[in-house]
Amino acid sequence: MKQNCLLLTGVCFVDTLNVSNLSCESIGEPGRRTFRIVGSGEDGSAVVWVEKEQLLQLALAVQQYLANLPNIQGEEYLQEKAPDMTNPIHLEFKPERIAIGRLDNSDQIAIDFHEVQDVPRLRFRINPKLLNVFAKEAIDVCAAGRPICPLCGEPIDIARHVCPLSNGHRARNKGETLS
Repeated sequence: MKQNCLLLTGVCFVDTLNVSNLSCESIGEPGRRTFRIVGSGEDGSAVVWVEKEQLLQLALAVQQYLANLPNIQGEEYLQEKAPDMTNPIHLEFKPERIAIGRLDNSDQIAIDFHEVQDVPRLRFRINPKLLNVFAKEAIDVCAAGRPICPLCGEPIDIARHVCPLSNGHRARNKGETLS
């Protein structure tokens, strides 16, 4: 991980990581999960803690962005190896804002993580094919949580769900269908 300041388009990034391994995961039981993005490369590693909605929106934005780039969709990308979580993590934080874009004169994509509004803390430089694999994984991780109520759109609790659209009079158990 480069600790020196990298000046790109007039913005100073504290850390830039050339990512060769990128994954996401949820930790905990559905309804009480926390989410993280793990990026590693020759320069070091970083863990970025995100909300479920941030992870899902990032994945959807990545898919939309990559759909406009040639030769990305449908191609496989094999990571060099799984991220090594036994090595000490060089950087770990929770971003306030996340941005994505293509680097000038490069085939790399940048994901910028801002710790405080308009102050970038970390930039991942990523191969578009690896980013495509990551986006699919992130959507799967987000979808593995609690099912969504078809009436109110809220997550159904593990034990039961009192739907506000039924005026709270009817508790629906997990897996119960509408009649």
